[in-house]
Amino acid sequence: MNHVNEEKFFEIQRFTNPLIWIILLGSGVFTLGIIYAVGELGYGLLMIFTLLYGLIVGFIYVHKLIICIDKTGFSFRFFPYHWSARRYEFKNILSYEAIVYKPLRDHGGWGIRYGKGERVYTIKGNKGIRIRFIDGEKIMLGTQKSDEFIRVMKFYE
Repeated sequence: MNHVNEEKFFEIQRFTNPLIWIILLGSGVFTLGIIYAVGELGYGLLMIFTLLYGLIVGFIYVHKLIICIDKTGFSFRFFPYHWSARRYEFKNILSYEAIVYKPLRDHGGWGIRYGKGERVYTIKGNKGIRIRFIDGEKIMLGTQKSDEFIRVMKFYE
């Protein structure tokens, strides 16, 4: 592929669904209220809970799905589970398609999922790209920019 122009695709997704944060905040405030109201459990338990709660919220906050396409292929990284990007060359791709899916019904939610003969990496929304490889492997990447992803992939065909 000797293209004069080069197309690129780059997307970073995070857990930004307000419902997730409302549930986390609500459950934390409720639990802190119970611990404080009982009182006799002491401030030690209150501090331990606050620390654990902060670690859980922080762990969820740092999650991100990074997807890139450049002239050599595409890559993605689901941080904090992937310390380096998973890289795929164009020559190994059999097909790809934009899809609309129902995260809870089709995959049991967001995150990294295995099942139905494919690996799924999704953080938010209901749009994605299903990619089939020559070796039979299938992955589905959640993306909020499926049209742009397809356009850049076609540029390198």
